[in-house]
Amino acid sequence: MGNGPLDSVQLDIEFSDDADADRAEHMSQQLRAELAELGLARVTARQTDAPPGARGGGVDWSTLMMSLNASGGAITMVLAIVKGWLGRNRLAHGVELKVNGVSIHVTAATTQQQEEMIQAFLRKLDNGEPAPGKGN
Repeated sequence: MGNGPLDSVQLDIEFSDDADADRAEHMSQQLRAELAELGLARVTARQTDAPPGARGGGVDWSTLMMSLNASGGAITMVLAIVKGWLGRNRLAHGVELKVNGVSIHVTAATTQQQEEMIQAFLRKLDNGEPAPGKGN
């Protein structure tokens, strides 16, 4: 990856229908805390507009945002944390990670195909190639 900062990293979390809002928020907060422990970036939930009559904005815990310096293995570490988190949270089906127009859908599966997709994703980031569509 390059030496400059990545403008943003977005993680869209897909929860099972069995995950109520409180449980989904708790799981997202766990993932946020694990990512923050890397010390690579500030991790926040996406801010939303406040409902009419409410003060301040809301928080969308199904989307986490990071600004990340593209040091050697930063994205690789983020992917490892996401995969580990998915393996421990059966109510989370997957996470779509988006970086500079390149995205990958990560699941708890530990298949060879998933690893190949991750390696292709990292090569695209290294080459600065934007992805034309979802999941590339």
